Amino acid sequence: GGVSTSKRYGSVSVRSTASRPSFRFHALQALEVPASAHPRKEAAERRLRELAEDPAVLAILAEHRWNVGALKEMPPEGLVGVSQSCLMGLNKNKGQEILLRLRTDDWRGLRSYNAVIDVLMHELAHNVHGDHDADFKALNSQLKREYVLHRSRLGQGRTTGAAQVFTPTTAVSGLSDEDGAAVLGGRQTSADPRRAAAEAALARHAPANQQR
Repeated sequence: GGVSTSKRYGSVSVRSTASRPSFRFHALQALEVPASAHPRKEAAERRLRELAEDPAVLAILAEHRWNVGALKEMPPEGLVGVSQSCLMGLNKNKGQEILLRLRTDDWRGLRSYNAVIDVLMHELAHNVHGDHDADFKALNSQLKREYVLHRSRLGQGRTTGAAQVFTPTTAVSGLSDEDGAAVLGGRQTSADPRRAAAEAALARHAPANQQR
């Protein structure tokens, strides 16, 4: 058990010693950040673990028989609600990796659990559908409903961080995306530039190039 470092993208891999369900996220990786950063790397690791061990999320993975190779943190590139395009999440190769934007734009806080869960449900839908067609939208809506039902069945609401009660939503306002990349802001005609931007952002925040 414990935490082992990983040079890829300047992230860490978090392993749990608890008994593991058959369908799960097989690795968790948070960004490497300077010791002076707030919140520190450990806060992002805890958030990833909360998401990966959320009983409602695990119930969805089991029902759909999904295994995800890794759940990772991605850097907060762009300003939410300001930048023309703002990447919130990414699904690589239908579940090989799912990356989520955990931090606020200023790197001084974590986005709400509610907001991140919305994006996670969206990215899980890309395990089946790559394009944002009617089938994708139907599955995305289904997963959100399933999450709400599981939270209710398992005990409505949850507390995180500063004892904040989480009430799940059934829709994502203003969320648009293409080809496995969830973004806020303007749409682009091709997903390739966005994927390239995501990879570039991750590379920029690797330890060797860390500027923050």
